[in-house]
Amino acid sequence: MKISKFYEDNNLMIRAAKVARMSWDSEHKSDSTPEGLGEADLKLAVKLMKAGSDHSAAFRQVVVCFEMSASRGFYQHFAKYRHGVEMYSTSLMHTGTRQEYTQEMFRHEIPPLLLNELNLRAEAKDLEGLTNIMPEGYLQRRAIMLSYPAMRSIYASRSKHRKPEWREFLEQLLELMDYPELITT
Repeated sequence: MKISKFYEDNNLMIRAAKVARMSWDSEHKSDSTPEGLGEADLKLAVKLMKAGSDHSAAFRQVVVCFEMSASRGFYQHFAKYRHGVEMYSTSLMHTGTRQEYTQEMFRHEIPPLLLNELNLRAEAKDLEGLTNIMPEGYLQRRAIMLSYPAMRSIYASRSKHRKPEWREFLEQLLELMDYPELITT
């Protein structure tokens, strides 16, 4: 699993903090700057996020966008999260029969006979057959957008998950974020 092309709009975070302080056009109530959240605004943001969905509504507009390569099995679990999540992927339907499959395209090594069968079906343009035998460990690239409350929900339910992919995902995500404490506290 690998997260790449990460983007986070600090202006949206500052706007959410200013909404919470009712300081849309005032610098007197907010200690945030164009470079990022100030200490007092960050403290308030953490407090609002902890208080739940009703209190952290402004943060639903604060999103991170990234590209990720992960297994089909991981994305099946990820599909559980619908609110504050947008995702699109390279389509197996459109690309599945136009490529040669190699071991590097899977999370773990697959049997050489299966790899050969995948390539035979791709060559024969047998999309249905290819889809039916494609292992869950096949790595797909997806573009993902997550709101801060969605990330908080995912972290709360998956940070100690027994599947290592969830821990890998959360580690990488938190490392790239400007305000991981809004997710983890």
